[in-house]
Amino acid sequence: MKKNFLFILIGYFFCTVLFLNSYQHTEDEVSLRISPLLINFPAADPDSVPVISSDSQVRVEIVVGVARSWNLTVTANGNLKGDKGAFIPINNVSWTASPSPPFINGTLVGMKSQLMAKGEGNGEFTGNLNFFLANSWYYQAGEYSQTITFTLAVL
Repeated sequence: MKKNFLFILIGYFFCTVLFLNSYQHTEDEVSLRISPLLINFPAADPDSVPVISSDSQVRVEIVVGVARSWNLTVTANGNLKGDKGAFIPINNVSWTASPSPPFINGTLVGMKSQLMAKGEGNGEFTGNLNFFLANSWYYQAGEYSQTITFTLAVL
């Protein structure tokens, strides 16, 4: 079983992240909730702020009603694409996660699923994610976007 969530980044030396929750409930009583649905990376001088922290911490709530292994992955569909044809490599977006385990720190990679959390057994698992953008003078001004998919799988 998979649950998908949309993650969009937009920015002009700031990025906005939008999470759209497509909640499904199944007979296995598995759910994934993400909040807030919107975070921002504020504009900052790369010399004084080489890594920009998002303005909000993201809360992830996983409920698994069956005693089985599960994992949460995140997949970026490519680089951040600018409105003027420029791009920012998606691997400039990373996150830290707590508690560890079951949540795992990581970096986005285009077109490749990255493990964000994993566990075994039934229960409720709640974590906090802090997203970061590596800042650079090489980024062209403009708006950037990309779709990121969160997938909760019960194995």
